[in-house]
This record gives sequence, structure tokens and C-alpha cells, in this order.
Amino acid sequence: FMPGQGDTRGTTAQPVDPKLAALVVEGGPTATSAVLPDNPAIDAANGSCPSVDQRGVARSRGPSCDIGAYTGRNPGIIQSRGRCRPAPNRL
Repeated sequence: FMPGQGDTRGTTAQPVDPKLAALVVEGGPTATSAVLPDNPAIDAANGSCPSVDQRGVARSRGPSCDIGAYTGRNPGIIQSRGRCRPAPNRL
């Protein structure tokens, strides 16, 4: 890893809050951590993005897609106490 402009780095004495929910199994091949609403990874990707996240959930499209293995704002997902679950059908 090579630090770059705009990177945020913490230390043991002053750690950086990653703004991630707990690591849980929410589908897909491995456990994932949901990005919290104030996570800087939301809409921060440059360039093209995969059509689905690590869980196989379609990535929502804002100004850009989210950085990482987890799509943060999917209209079919709601977050409760750090866990994500399908939203109830509201037809």
C-alpha cells in the first residue's frame, strides 16, 4: 500500500473510525461489514464499478458507486443495530 493524497491514516494512539457496522454474514461467500451513512467510501469510486457487490446485491448508483465490497445505500436493504436485512415490501 502506498499512501496517497486524501488518505486518512490513524495510529495506535489515535485510531481512525472506519465507519463500518459489525462484520456479519448477509449473503455472498464471506462476511461483510456494512458502510455506515457517514462513511467516506459512499459514492467515492473513480471509474467503472462492478454491477453487484460482494454479496451479489445490485449496486445503487449515486454520483458514483461505493468503494469496497459492500453497497451502502441499497433501497432494498435497511440497517438495524449494525445488521442489514431486506426491507419489507411496501407495494
